[in-house]
Amino acid sequence: MQEPIPVTEFGDDPDPLAAYLEESWGIILGEDIVVDVSSNQLFVAVANEYGNHPITEKMQGLMTFYPTVRSITSIPTDLGPNLTSLVFTSPQSWAETDFAALQVSAETQQAPQLTPNEGIDILGPVPLAVSAEAPATSGGRLVVFGDSDFASDGFYAQFGNGDIFINSLDWVAEQEEIINLTPKDNVQRFMLPPQNVIQNAILLGVVFVLPGLVLFAGVVVWAQKRRRG
Repeated sequence: MQEPIPVTEFGDDPDPLAAYLEESWGIILGEDIVVDVSSNQLFVAVANEYGNHPITEKMQGLMTFYPTVRSITSIPTDLGPNLTSLVFTSPQSWAETDFAALQVSAETQQAPQLTPNEGIDILGPVPLAVSAEAPATSGGRLVVFGDSDFASDGFYAQFGNGDIFINSLDWVAEQEEIINLTPKDNVQRFMLPPQNVIQNAILLGVVFVLPGLVLFAGVVVWAQKRRRG
């Protein structure tokens, strides 16, 4: 799980992990940060579209979200690992590469006025995670996310974040048979029947008191009219 460069402290220093993933696995950590205009917060990417993979097989239609995320793309080769893009943002998003614009907006304390640059930025749906399975001769499985916040304590239990994280661990461990959606806690509600005293009071009020009041009011009205007549 690798955060975008503006969130890390790498700066202009080379990232050996990014170089290893690209050279050995064909997985590219984007030098960008995803902007999602369909989200309430520009830098929180919302996803409900997933690739065809055991990790995401049961997650179709279930939302996950990723605060400050980078794009994760892949370069498939005939002899290389089997690569699958797992998570995609909405079409109303892109992977912003102009970090200078983000720094200016942070200094001026104003909302960034960002627009995608076609041919430079990746336009949505943007891939946010990739799985890789090496050929049988070498073995090995890998899942790479462009964000780590989605699995933190504050976001793990929200929507499908915890499910996709646990499913990824199960698949990497070659335990596909236990991949499933985590059952959500059900809230049980009980209606306690009233006590006998309260039941009798309700019965008395409905059957005797209320009709008696109506009858008494009718008698009073009849008596007043007869006295006047």
